[in-house]
Amino acid sequence: MSEPRPSLRQIADSLGISAMTVSRALRGRPGVAPALCKRIRAEAERLGYRPDPALSRLMLHLRGARGHRMRAVICALTDIPLRLEPAYCRRLRTHAEARATELGFAFSLFRVGSDPAEWRTLDRILRTRGVEGVLLLPMVTPLALEAPDWSAFSVLSATSSVTRPAFHRVAPHHTINARRLVAALAAAGHRRIGFVGTRTHAVRTLDAFTAALALYHQGLGLSCLPLLHDSATPPDVVAWARRERPDAVIVGRPADLPAYSARLADAGLAPAWAVAGHETDAALSVPGIDERHDLVGTAAVDLLAGMIARSERGVPAVAGMTLLPGDCLHPTAARTEMSAA
Repeated sequence: MSEPRPSLRQIADSLGISAMTVSRALRGRPGVAPALCKRIRAEAERLGYRPDPALSRLMLHLRGARGHRMRAVICALTDIPLRLEPAYCRRLRTHAEARATELGFAFSLFRVGSDPAEWRTLDRILRTRGVEGVLLLPMVTPLALEAPDWSAFSVLSATSSVTRPAFHRVAPHHTINARRLVAALAAAGHRRIGFVGTRTHAVRTLDAFTAALALYHQGLGLSCLPLLHDSATPPDVVAWARRERPDAVIVGRPADLPAYSARLADAGLAPAWAVAGHETDAALSVPGIDERHDLVGTAAVDLLAGMIARSERGVPAVAGMTLLPGDCLHPTAARTEMSAA
């Protein structure tokens, strides 16, 4: 009995890519990077892959019957204006677009305004643009998107900002990231580790940092309550630090670090500092977490492409979640990582 013919799936699994990408490369279709195409062809040769003549004739017939279809369109949505877009959002978006292009999708970005009426009419706009897949990017604040009517689209969320409906989601693994950062500070000898951040950040990260610190302090029989505040209300970090006496402080937003550090220094307080994330286009002078939004963007498009292929539309009955752990970076490692990016 002859051995089964090597398949596209075997080539894809060997290279860690999708079978769709392998198929496009071997058929000479656009949308696959030349270097990747070369690797795919080399792997196909190594495995002894040969197209099935009967299947090739069938696909040729089907393509001819379909005529020339436009490429499927993936549209990314956010309400963050370009001038305010954080580095991690830009990183996520650019890698998502690169992956969509590699898979042969047309990719567009639509920045929705603050007027709720824009969201209510968004389904008409998306249909007019021929959109099949919607990728939800981080938003200004956590929000519910009961409108538009999502039933015509494959939808995947690459953010925790969208609180409703419950779409399939790809996001950083905030729990693991928080524990890694706390462990790094503990390994450096810190015991009373404080946290200062916005309530919005707590929602976005599913309370991961405050929970990780509560668990850590409980194990030591200590208490160091976090300082959570509204985004528009500057917190009194000096009064908090005098009350809770932290020897290290994690800041929710990297941009807040300089002001907090200066205020405590003026008050004669000098805790160590860390940040819950890091901006990829700025040098990091303290430990932080690279949440790997490049991988989040790539994985989100991979999953969304599969949903489009399977015609999975609308809000799922049960939403799945793919969580990707990040890297705990110390200052030198962070600068090396960011210069390489």
